[in-house]
Amino acid sequence: MSAGRLLAVAIALGSQLGCSVLVHPADVHVAWATPRWPDVTLAELAQGRTEYVDHCAGCHTLVRPEAQEPEHWPEHVSEMEDEQGVKLTADERQHIVRYLMVASAIPVVPKD
Repeated sequence: MSAGRLLAVAIALGSQLGCSVLVHPADVHVAWATPRWPDVTLAELAQGRTEYVDHCAGCHTLVRPEAQEPEHWPEHVSEMEDEQGVKLTADERQHIVRYLMVASAIPVVPKD
């Protein structure tokens, strides 16, 4: 295997391993988010997690959501768009920001 191919495989594996530690949205996240965004759904939060991985892991190691306060994330996503040229649709931005905010507020799903 060529060195370039090996590097590509290592980066892909690293990205996948990094995303495995990201919290998967659950009902508790929807409950936290509903007062702020009455239209939020579990599917939207899950989509935000997927879009976060898809759009961000290709450029840098993913920042764990709980590393920042929830209120920091909208500004951080805007900075990535403005300063790094990340292209997001309005829906993608909304999904990613909502996911990051709820995942930073509730970084783990409580066990029953």
